[in-house]
Amino acid sequence: MMTFRTIGVVVISFMFMAVFGVNHAQELAPAPAPFPVNDGAAIDQGVAYLLLLVALAITYLGVKLDVRWNENEKVNDVTHT
Repeated sequence: MMTFRTIGVVVISFMFMAVFGVNHAQELAPAPAPFPVNDGAAIDQGVAYLLLLVALAITYLGVKLDVRWNENEKVNDVTHT
């Protein structure tokens, strides 16, 4: 048979569990964050910048290497006297 002391300890134990939140050990884990949604604008902008850099590199190399678009065209040397 349970004594008053045992019943008192059990009641006080449950009161402490309720007040201090000891029962949170059985709660479910928080839901994960939603996956970020991309509307494609960042991808389009990245492709545009990449194409811009390719065009800039081609232009730079064309000027740097002195590429002549018309091979039949002859360049006259001008000599200063």
